[in-house]
Amino acid sequence: MAALQSIDELLESAVLALYRQWSYLPRRTTIPALEGLRRKLADELAAMPTTPDPAQLRRAAATFAAAALRLPLVGRAAGADLEKLAALGEDPARPGGLRGAPLLKTTPLTTERVQALIAMLRTDDPPAYAVQRWFYVVNETPEAWRTLRAAVEPLLDRLPDAARQQVQALDALVATAPTGSPLAISTVYEDALKQLETLPGVVAALTDQFFNWKEVQRLIRRSVAGFGVAGEAIPKGAMAGEDFGPAAAISPDAQPAPAPETLAVNFHTDVKFPVSVQRRQINWLIVRLRLQKPETTAAAGVVPVEFTKIGDEEPPPEYLTVRVLAPDFDEETRRWERTITVRYDQDSDPAVFLLKSDEPGKKRITIDFLHKGRQVGSVAFTTEVTEIQTAGASVTITRSNPDLPEFARFERTPPPPADLHLRVVKKAPENTLAFYLDSPLAAVPFRNEFMGETPLTSKDPFTFLAQELDPLDTMVAALTADLTGPERAEAERKLTLLAEGLFEQLLPARFREAYFTQIAPLRDAGVITTFLITSDEPWIPWELLKPYHYSVREAKEYTDDFWAARFRLSRWLAGRGPQARVEVKTAALVLPDVGLPAVAGERAIFDELSTRRKVQLAGPSMRRQEVLDLFMAGGFQVLHIATHGQFNAEDADQSVIELADDTLRPGDLRATLLRGIRQSAPLVFLNACDGGRANFGLTGLGGWAEKLFQEANAAAFVGALWEVHDALAVEFSRHFYDRLAEGDTLGEAMRAARTHLRGLDPVNPTWLAYTLYGDPNAAVQIGTI
Repeated sequence: MAALQSIDELLESAVLALYRQWSYLPRRTTIPALEGLRRKLADELAAMPTTPDPAQLRRAAATFAAAALRLPLVGRAAGADLEKLAALGEDPARPGGLRGAPLLKTTPLTTERVQALIAMLRTDDPPAYAVQRWFYVVNETPEAWRTLRAAVEPLLDRLPDAARQQVQALDALVATAPTGSPLAISTVYEDALKQLETLPGVVAALTDQFFNWKEVQRLIRRSVAGFGVAGEAIPKGAMAGEDFGPAAAISPDAQPAPAPETLAVNFHTDVKFPVSVQRRQINWLIVRLRLQKPETTAAAGVVPVEFTKIGDEEPPPEYLTVRVLAPDFDEETRRWERTITVRYDQDSDPAVFLLKSDEPGKKRITIDFLHKGRQVGSVAFTTEVTEIQTAGASVTITRSNPDLPEFARFERTPPPPADLHLRVVKKAPENTLAFYLDSPLAAVPFRNEFMGETPLTSKDPFTFLAQELDPLDTMVAALTADLTGPERAEAERKLTLLAEGLFEQLLPARFREAYFTQIAPLRDAGVITTFLITSDEPWIPWELLKPYHYSVREAKEYTDDFWAARFRLSRWLAGRGPQARVEVKTAALVLPDVGLPAVAGERAIFDELSTRRKVQLAGPSMRRQEVLDLFMAGGFQVLHIATHGQFNAEDADQSVIELADDTLRPGDLRATLLRGIRQSAPLVFLNACDGGRANFGLTGLGGWAEKLFQEANAAAFVGALWEVHDALAVEFSRHFYDRLAEGDTLGEAMRAARTHLRGLDPVNPTWLAYTLYGDPNAAVQIGTI
């Protein structure tokens, strides 16, 4: 009698069986539909609560299986386990009791187990994933090696030099296999086979050959001296370091599990790529995490990972997606993402990319790291493409602050990632931007898709935008009520022309067309609500963009409302990923007396929060030394600053905010002066106003944002990209904090405050000036009731 399976084990075996036959399924009909189904199921599992619900998994798995079985050839290729899953949807009562639903064993469903299922469903290469999850028959590994090594031989000429060298190293490894016990011999050959599987392109070319030597569980095929009983499955843990499948069921009479223990481990990024490469030559980009800091790396960073250990059980691994953004390169396998497994006590497995460029010159390569669909960090480096053969030395970059982790902490139960993610990377030279579009949703057809490039007319994004936004000078000072009808119409026309012009100039044509044909309809249908833009630059006023596109083919204009009005929009600077949650117990206020009437209104907002939500208040600080002492001491989760701002067009790091007795610049905040902010990781709100002229980035927001994120570890940042009207600024602050206190996410509160301001004065561009650096789905707990 076959052993009973739990619902998660049944789903796993069904999906692996499907992956086993993946290459034989119709590529124009079945494969695209299955891609959508598995993404949808992964999204449903990712949205499960902190304590996973087996009944919810059962329903979702049954729906997935029923839909998959309706696709051409799926039933024939991998129908047995899928049919069992689908039957569960017909009989939600006692498992196995009626209408052929299979009997299931009762096993606790853990968060780690759900994450493993999500990683399986989101794998980029299903056949390769299945190959690596199945097992070699223990006593057949020597013969498997000889057969598969012979099959690899014709491929060697198509592999990079490094891959050929690795195959030669494996040949040397098996040539020195011990002559002792059969188990020791088998282990050497199995290690060689596993390393052979990691060579890019090998599994894709030899999928069937690998499967011919593998089984779904670890077996000994027949009795051989030194091995166990013929055909016997080897129990989990019989060989050190191996995972033999899902955990066994826990008896209902078992003792309560011991309290979980958190193991905090800092890993180091290890990125290997030549400092220069020859044009049209394939080079390996190798990315992995190491427990020890590597001596050389193209992009250095610290990745803090927390593992959960229960009793004597080994902590389950974490899964990290490595995504490469290299617009000047081709990737031979056309796969720009890899998923690596991170275990608490060893270096991760490597992610290998095969890169080749046709154009000589300096090239920038960016690597993003994602955990559970959310970006936790990003690194970048520059290499040079030359016409001649080059040395293979690796690029080496050292970090500016070795004590500061560059990646966000892995969250055990993070909020879902944004529905739409626009990634903007700088190329070399700096005045060209490349755009990538991504979504975790099955209904949104973008997976790290390159959407084109935009060369700017000036030497850098800031200079370009400073010129384009100069018309805002005269638009902020007057309220709509003070304008005549013609003046109001002219103000609206100027704002629309400016916003639509920026959209046309900044976004590539492919993106503009996709926005109106795919993104906007999905937003109108309620599929896309949150929109995160992660960029290498801090200057572009994404909130001001108003979509416009003229289709030459259709001779038709397409227009839409401002992005800031249509989405829960936020941005983030590339580097450390955004924080998932903020719990506010103390708010620190910097409210200097600089003749700004709005300051009293800002103070009243926090007095009310203190009374209504029991938020402790620190300050208000007014003088320079008081503010510096506050920044060093920390202990606050909100830092609210309301004062005058003056922008330095030559150097954003010298853009000042005024204090009662002096000024403060981003460049003033160094070393220990940032200690308190680093430790507190607060939400920072900079409400800087100027009674005179408006100018792009008047508050120096770009300089302050870079300082607060790249050096000071702020959780989120709200500020104005240009001059704002005093009275409207207070209204924005009040509504923003009120919405957070009511339980809105950062993105919801930002959009609600913006909508409120627009309702008060739709022509004045103050409602568009505010920008949110942060996760739009981040939860902010304001005090207590």
